[in-house]
Amino acid sequence: MIRNTVFAVTGMGIIILYAMSGNTGNLHMTRMVAAIIISFGCYLPVTLLSKKKPKIGLLMIPKTCAYMWVIVMGLQLLFK
Repeated sequence: MIRNTVFAVTGMGIIILYAMSGNTGNLHMTRMVAAIIISFGCYLPVTLLSKKKPKIGLLMIPKTCAYMWVIVMGLQLLFK
């Protein structure tokens, strides 16, 4: 539980930083915030409930899709 708390605090910090930067330099970082929130929103129930309800582990699929979305957004910025 302690390691997940550190992970959650770090994630909240990243979300806040991206939300504050917003659309600075016309980079559309607000979409990145959405992807990170989806990722954490899917990961949190898995860490808290997977021992009691193993099927909740299926939420790792949309979490992984959100990570791939982050990569695609980053590559779009790189090759812009």
